Amino acid sequence: MRISGYGLTALLIIVLLAGCDTGNGATDPSNIAQLRDDLAQEELWPGYDPSTIPLAIFLDATTWLYNYPGTPEGFQPSSEANCYWMAGKHPTIVANSSGLIDSVMVSTLLIEGNQKHSDAEWASIALHEGFHVYQQQHTSWSTNEADLFLYPQESAEVLANRRLETWALSQALKADDDDRTRWAATVLELRNARYDLLPIPAQRYECAVELVEGTAYYVESKARSFADQPIKPDDRVNPDGYELAGIRQRSYHSGIAFALLLDDFLPDWKDKIAVPDEFLEVEWTPLSVLLGSSDLLQHAEPMTIDDAKRDRVQAQAEEEAAQYVLDRQAEFDSFANRSGWAIELETDPSAPLFIRGFDPMNVSRLGEGRVLNKRYLALGNEQAELQVMNQQVLTKTENGVPLFSGVQQILITGLNEEPAVEQMQGITRYTFDGGQLVVRNAAVTKEGNKLLIRLHE
Repeated sequence: MRISGYGLTALLIIVLLAGCDTGNGATDPSNIAQLRDDLAQEELWPGYDPSTIPLAIFLDATTWLYNYPGTPEGFQPSSEANCYWMAGKHPTIVANSSGLIDSVMVSTLLIEGNQKHSDAEWASIALHEGFHVYQQQHTSWSTNEADLFLYPQESAEVLANRRLETWALSQALKADDDDRTRWAATVLELRNARYDLLPIPAQRYECAVELVEGTAYYVESKARSFADQPIKPDDRVNPDGYELAGIRQRSYHSGIAFALLLDDFLPDWKDKIAVPDEFLEVEWTPLSVLLGSSDLLQHAEPMTIDDAKRDRVQAQAEEEAAQYVLDRQAEFDSFANRSGWAIELETDPSAPLFIRGFDPMNVSRLGEGRVLNKRYLALGNEQAELQVMNQQVLTKTENGVPLFSGVQQILITGLNEEPAVEQMQGITRYTFDGGQLVVRNAAVTKEGNKLLIRLHE
């Protein structure tokens, strides 16, 4: 996953470590870094050389940094070559992702206790995240995350057609020879019909995530196969489909599916991506469009999906779409009514807060311009800055694209304690579970266990 912005500075835990061997007998960051370079000996993608991309790993209250040019601020060299360490978590590490350390782009792994992967799997994930760094440095690929909030995810018809396409993708990956060709043609037929229902921003979003994330997942999958730990077919594409709001997650998997099919039907596809697509107004060609350019698929006869299958999928989609509306209201009510302390912030209408980073895999669109950010969020303007990690935040945008057209209202609930307050030189800093809020020129009142903060123009 790739997200912009920065995390919260971790509490520094002082430890004395002579080298990069944690000695915990479990996950070993040095082994992960070495396996990453070893797996890359097999070509994963033309021109992609992971050894040129620094890797930062947070594990056991320590950040490890490999293959970094020079000694970055806050790090100490270890006894192992090309390895540095610092106590605590470096602020750039907010997920398995990428970010900047002293102006150098690095790939990052956030390894926490509940994540069970082998070192080879972690190395493959590192190759996935390193590929995102490669994409930023060598391609014009990008995802406009604002397009996600223009996707008609409440549409039962769109969902039903998406489910059929996903199922056909799973069949194509499992089939052999002629059946594989016909199922791939079926996928293209279903996608063309479905895209007639979608606005251009929604089409562009799916295609962008398929390209950016799907190819990274494709690189990870190839690495795991080289390590004899392949991803299972149903883990590549779930034949039962994905939840109604799981548009981004689904596009990771449809992206790798298209990449694998392209290996079969258009072997030189990687050389053709850089051609701009004028319809979507992007500087690249969608994977599905590339697949559709295959001569074999253009003349293939699609499979027939019987009416009973279509009716079952449509009925289920209608039920889920109706339930989604109810669940969305229930999720808002549950968040708004959490016990504990709360913070409510309201900006001047002409001076909203603007997004600096968020986790697109962990948001819920609740309607009326409201977005529940469930994991990571950074917002700011000249009057206020909010940084939150592992804490839920509700934002409201009065007009335009939710979150991306500016945020006029913020609500944080369920805090275990009253936020700590620090004031200096006209600035007030509120520190709370998982985050902090810095405000200037604000009116603050307290109503019971809620802080009401109003920003002036």
